[in-house]
Amino acid sequence: MVAELAVGRASQRSIATSFDVLEKKGQKWHWMKYLGFVGNYLVMMFYTVISGWMLQFFIKFASGSILEYKGTEQIGNVFGNMVSSLTPNMLATFAIVIGCFLVCSIGL
Repeated sequence: MVAELAVGRASQRSIATSFDVLEKKGQKWHWMKYLGFVGNYLVMMFYTVISGWMLQFFIKFASGSILEYKGTEQIGNVFGNMVSSLTPNMLATFAIVIGCFLVCSIGL
């Protein structure tokens, strides 16, 4: 992460063009941008699913349906059942992705 920040600061560019700007003629550092792309996509795939779980759990908490459970084991079972059901997870992840696109579309 420190190396990525250093490259970004030195080039004042994104990961897509930073290595093209910084490398000397004949070097192969421009291939590192593809590793940056892959890393960003892997991180995005991981955190959108986790954020979908958080959204589902927040909805359960805000609606009060989770307050009827009294122990950590019972709440753990609720979470286990929640993450094992495919359709709600897909919908929640899709909602997170759409929300992020909306935030990015206004320029943040």
